[in-house]
Amino acid sequence: MKKLIALLLVLAMCMTVFGGCRKEESASIRRKPTETTETTEPSFNPEDRVPLIPELDEDADVLTFRFEEAHEELYYEKLEQFEQAALDNDANAVAALEMDLDELDEFIQDQSAIAEVLHYCNTKDEEAADLHLEMTETLTDMIDANLETFRRVYQSDSKVKDQIFGDWSQADIDYMLGYTDEVKELTKRKEEILVEFREMTDEELDEDIGELYAELVSIHNRIAEIFGYDNYYEYSYEVIRERDYAIEDVEQLRTYTQKYVKSIFDGAIEGFSMKYQSLTAAQQLELEEFLFADYDDADYLEDYLDALPDDMGEEMESMLDGHVVFPKGSKAREGAFTTLIGGHPFCYFSKDYKTTDTLVHEMGHYYGGLHGNLYEMPLDLAEVQSQGNEWLMIVYAGDELDEEVYQCYLDYRIANDVVTILVSVIVDEFEERVYTAEGVEDFETEDFERIMAEVCESYGGLEVLYQEVVDMQAYWRQVVLESPVYYISYAMSMVPSLDLFFCASEEWDDAVEIYQKITWDIADDATFLGILEDAGLATPFEDTLFNKLLTRYDLFIGDSFGTTEENAA
Repeated sequence: MKKLIALLLVLAMCMTVFGGCRKEESASIRRKPTETTETTEPSFNPEDRVPLIPELDEDADVLTFRFEEAHEELYYEKLEQFEQAALDNDANAVAALEMDLDELDEFIQDQSAIAEVLHYCNTKDEEAADLHLEMTETLTDMIDANLETFRRVYQSDSKVKDQIFGDWSQADIDYMLGYTDEVKELTKRKEEILVEFREMTDEELDEDIGELYAELVSIHNRIAEIFGYDNYYEYSYEVIRERDYAIEDVEQLRTYTQKYVKSIFDGAIEGFSMKYQSLTAAQQLELEEFLFADYDDADYLEDYLDALPDDMGEEMESMLDGHVVFPKGSKAREGAFTTLIGGHPFCYFSKDYKTTDTLVHEMGHYYGGLHGNLYEMPLDLAEVQSQGNEWLMIVYAGDELDEEVYQCYLDYRIANDVVTILVSVIVDEFEERVYTAEGVEDFETEDFERIMAEVCESYGGLEVLYQEVVDMQAYWRQVVLESPVYYISYAMSMVPSLDLFFCASEEWDDAVEIYQKITWDIADDATFLGILEDAGLATPFEDTLFNKLLTRYDLFIGDSFGTTEENAA
């Protein structure tokens, strides 16, 4: 019993360190393929173009680092040629050179991503750390040169400007015009801070994190100020994370969390405790095996993938065919995440993150990345794709478990997921206060601890959370540097993911169809809330899901009673 409760708290502490889906804050502007315009009508045929970078052999390791100085030199050469062609109004040359720059840009960004993953595989490897920092600097310098070049063309009298900038968003243009040498240097220093953070011992995290975090917050706020925002919290919501809800809307979820979540957690834990104690020794063993098994020991995972329609299972399982790394040893960065390398999703799992539910979580990101651009889709949607996939697998695997064991597991899992909502909302409110605080650049560790304690007051209090849920003073140290203003996405996505669980419990095939609907062919202009509405899933700004959970545990809270006719329906 203690082992399972302890694991529950550990899981709450260890929600994917990097965030389930890596969406970089790179300044790079991804240009779309050039379209013809009435002014220029270039006759360049993209199919006639010869690729600059040879593709890897089919059996080659995706993490093969191939960057050479010649690639960088070629990039600057093509950039100079592009500017001259634009000033010469040569539409065909501009179109061809834009494609060359795109290919080189994507290649070098991929090499930077590979260097980062290799650094994560062994954070104590100085050569890997140096390579990561070198690639960060190389990429940042290239982005700087790129933006300077395009800014000059934009401000010129070139007749092909409509061809070049016709499909750029206003946000892209604003970024191009506002990007400065200061932003470049701040970006480099930010990455240096993250490398320092990854090398910190537990004692250093406890005592010295404040100074490092204060510097990072100051860097983020300065970048936001350069681009016309009051603080990075606001800038991240609107620009980096591109969320389709306002900061003010989050107050509604905070209210629901304060009102419902602790009681639902207590109800789930009580249900789990009572059910667990009634299990036989054999049933308890079955539950523990279901909880702790690595993915390669779980027969039900293969059955789940085989049961999915329309090649879904085959596509998810293809992650294991060269698109994943499982670093060994204690020097690897703890966590699991999905990123893009070569335009294809790629997954990372440290040795303690190989459980079946973590694997299925990243498979959801991987599958979403096969059907859409992980860097362009709404961030919160990407988390629904991952968390939703976990719940589809859980409900399906329920047929493999003893019914009493399965119901016990559901209480355990629901408790864990509502803790995710609670902890994520607290982290987000903490970050809002930090990024809007006066004099934050001079804060020390105790100043951040004070803010966290103040935030926790309205969610049960720091001591209660420490004793019953998680040590929030330890938790923020683990997540806010590498995942700034990210964690609210776990709360926003957990609401519809849990709603998908209720759908799957009623009719699993219908829930799979809903999952496909939120994964396949997402329109470029689709919004997170709009996608949920179209799919019929609960949003974070209504209490539908919370009332379903109240119903499950027969709880009465204020004017919300889980057994009312409306909620029971």
